[in-house]
Amino acid sequence: MLAAVVAAAGLGVTAWGTLVSARVAEDQLAQSKVQSEERTRRQASRITFWTEPYTETTVIVNRSLDPANAFLVTETVNGAEGRGYGFIINLGTLPPCSQFRIDSDKLAEALPEKGREGLLDLRQTQLHIIDTYGQSWTRQDDGTLGSGLGVGAEPALTDPGELRDWWKDALSKSDPPDECGSNS
Repeated sequence: MLAAVVAAAGLGVTAWGTLVSARVAEDQLAQSKVQSEERTRRQASRITFWTEPYTETTVIVNRSLDPANAFLVTETVNGAEGRGYGFIINLGTLPPCSQFRIDSDKLAEALPEKGREGLLDLRQTQLHIIDTYGQSWTRQDDGTLGSGLGVGAEPALTDPGELRDWWKDALSKSDPPDECGSNS
């Protein structure tokens, strides 16, 4: 009888140990998934944009140590009836540790004629990012970051030669952004 009680207790301890080991393994797996997602998002999380109030200047910042391709999605309000268009402006490659300021007038010049005709308002709604691993991301104007490409729109500039000429006039590079180093 004593042997049966000892055996049952041994089985109980073994079962409890197995259960605890399984929970530890699940926690480690969950932590590994979180770390993997953080590594995947690392570059895109360091690229952002905003429009400065009153000046209507769009600021695009790449705080990562890697270049990334970027596309700015704009929405227009045109004419008295307020019809709108969406356009994607190919910004090309954002160099590492860079900050650019784009005047709204220069952005308007980058739009096709139908986007400029009767232009009342121009708003930047998304920044599409393709990181160094080819992963696509979308930064919304409220700052949220999601994987994949967001809302589709009509391409405004797609020719790299035309884009380079536009960059010369539209962008003024400023000092590297804060928090852009090997430890960030």
